[in-house]
Amino acid sequence: MNGVIIQARMGSTRLPGKVLMPVLGRPLIELVCDRVGRAKLVDHVIVATTNLPADDVLENFCKEASISCFRGSELDVLDRYYQAAREFGLTSVMRVTGDCPLVDPELLDDLLREFETGHWDYIYNNSPTHLPHGLEASVGSFAAFERCWKEARLASEREHVTQYLRKHPELFKLKSLRYEPDYSRFRITVDHPEDYEVVSEVFRMLDERGQFGYWHEVVSLFTEFPELARKNAHYKIGEGLAKSLEKDRLTVRPDEASS
Repeated sequence: MNGVIIQARMGSTRLPGKVLMPVLGRPLIELVCDRVGRAKLVDHVIVATTNLPADDVLENFCKEASISCFRGSELDVLDRYYQAAREFGLTSVMRVTGDCPLVDPELLDDLLREFETGHWDYIYNNSPTHLPHGLEASVGSFAAFERCWKEARLASEREHVTQYLRKHPELFKLKSLRYEPDYSRFRITVDHPEDYEVVSEVFRMLDERGQFGYWHEVVSLFTEFPELARKNAHYKIGEGLAKSLEKDRLTVRPDEASS
């Protein structure tokens, strides 16, 4: 079963509560789930949040919206993914983050179509990063995620789900899908207030034009209105990972800590 696990939480340090902030009258996380669910090869969509009380509201929203929800570790996001995938019986695990409301279902199908050839353990679309930031996605086999779950020991490898996979090409069959030309200067993720303003305006303009917002339509908007793209262009990709690597330490899985 091809499953998409969307990691989301209310406790973002840079923009708390962003996953339930409204865009065109709909919570951001609902937009993400809706767009992911439009991918033709996706069988199941799951929101994976934390066990913290602050995320009760996110679980309640998922229940009301009939969206599958799994709750797990706050910091060990790899464990959260693995446990969610195991509980829902996934054979492939696609990773999407809950702060990317313009995720493109056609890009997800590109990844899944290549993955289903059976030649790869893990496929991603952001190395090199040529798509606008906010369209990143990846898919790997459950077996690959299980091996990472068993072997990853650094805190950065537990917090950033695919780090161990990407660092060990000698262990896994990896492939990156490449897109040309390079549009990585555009930013459509939501990490900061300016991001939220840009994404809200993009959705408003797409709605006026009757467009869904596939990635090439978003690129056309930014090309037509460069001042919109410049509004949040000063933020850099990978800030969270960089901070995690700076304070890296050895860690253990939750099941090992309690044994």
